[in-house]
Amino acid sequence: MAGTNLLTVTLFSVASYFLAQWLLPRCRFSLRPLLSPLNWFLVLYFVLLVLVPCVVVVEGPSDAILPELPTSFSMNVAMILQLAGFWTFCGSVHYFRKKRRAPVRASRPPQPNRWLPPAGLIVLFAVLGAIGIGLRFGSLQNLIYYFTNPQSYLLGAINDASSKTAWQAAPDFLMYFAPFSVILLWCRDVALAPRKRTFPTQFRRLLYVFLIGFTASINNYNRASFVIPLAALFAVMLKRRLSIGLPGLLALVAVAGFLTFEVTSFRATYGNSGELLAKSPFTFNSFIQDYGQAPQYLGYFLENTHYGAQPSMGSILYHSVLALVPIAGKSHRLQTGTYLYGTVIERTDHPALFIAELFLDFSVFGVVAGFFLVGRFVARLQDRFNAAVEPFELFLIQFAGICLSYTVMVGIEEVAQFAVFLCWPIYGFLIYRKLTKSRNAGRTRQRAAAVPRKPAAPAAGLEAPGTA
Repeated sequence: MAGTNLLTVTLFSVASYFLAQWLLPRCRFSLRPLLSPLNWFLVLYFVLLVLVPCVVVVEGPSDAILPELPTSFSMNVAMILQLAGFWTFCGSVHYFRKKRRAPVRASRPPQPNRWLPPAGLIVLFAVLGAIGIGLRFGSLQNLIYYFTNPQSYLLGAINDASSKTAWQAAPDFLMYFAPFSVILLWCRDVALAPRKRTFPTQFRRLLYVFLIGFTASINNYNRASFVIPLAALFAVMLKRRLSIGLPGLLALVAVAGFLTFEVTSFRATYGNSGELLAKSPFTFNSFIQDYGQAPQYLGYFLENTHYGAQPSMGSILYHSVLALVPIAGKSHRLQTGTYLYGTVIERTDHPALFIAELFLDFSVFGVVAGFFLVGRFVARLQDRFNAAVEPFELFLIQFAGICLSYTVMVGIEEVAQFAVFLCWPIYGFLIYRKLTKSRNAGRTRQRAAAVPRKPAAPAAGLEAPGTA
């Protein structure tokens, strides 16, 4: 019965997804490049607005993690809210890409290797990452235990960074330098020899990718920690038209897919603390609906919060952003959107949706304003991605785009988590680049000042002083 009631809104949702891209061509999926910040958003919206609603209509809504199913009215309201956010996002992207159409930067002469990672910085990142891994696991035996017995590891681990001391939180900030050291190495290799396709070169670069996946996956079974860098690397490969061969491509997709499905299945069943959470066995249908944010989840949340009858005027977003700050964020943790959502659905690890946080804070006006700003950022990222050519610049833009795209599927707390825990290597590189750029500019000014200026030639028809 629920599937029948949802059929009309589902058909409208599917039609809206394609109609928006037809009416707003600058927010349209592009095959060149195939993977880009905007395309990533559109793929997530396809899952949210097309794939998942169709699965719900055909298979029926899953209640694997919900105490009970909400009414069909609540699910319809949830889908309409998602459509409002989608149309606002597409309109914003189209408008700001249109305003930025004049390519001022394109007329400048290319400056190669502006983003070339130096060897010394790569070594520094590797050392910091090794220190973080050593502090987290202590021994090789514990690292092996992490992979062989994940439930027991999580039950014995301290996962809440906001409750840790500075020493306990240090691995959370240092561990991600390890995969970034390999990412810098891969980007340096590609920048210095972009067209080299010998077997040793392709094997070496593929080995880098596997090392990135391995070092990024040892972060408390966090999917984003290895999905984001691998997807960003793949975007660089497609934009730069790098060939790793069909076997290498299949191996990359197989490893990324296996890690994603296995970690997702484990987290859906046991959460981030190792405790059994799912009421029923985890199936592929549950996987699609749970991680595709099926409308019953948002509908249940809205239904049990009275559809935001009393807007909290930014309180939820404020506490959600600050909750991830170690130690200082502890006082905010019991007032975040994720905590409120977990209280409602009786599950502590499932994040609230950004659109729900916006709606509860500012009603539908918050939804429009929030996704208007997201669309503006994506428009800027997409334009820069199209203009960029250097591997690490492309990587950073796609990395930022994927982090921002989590606003489609989860809450602002998850995006803040990326900024707090995953982006320190990026901050370090950008600071290094800024200091190097300032130092080089100072040297250029000193050399220019040291060169004596030639006297200006007299104008035609005039005699120089003293020649009369």
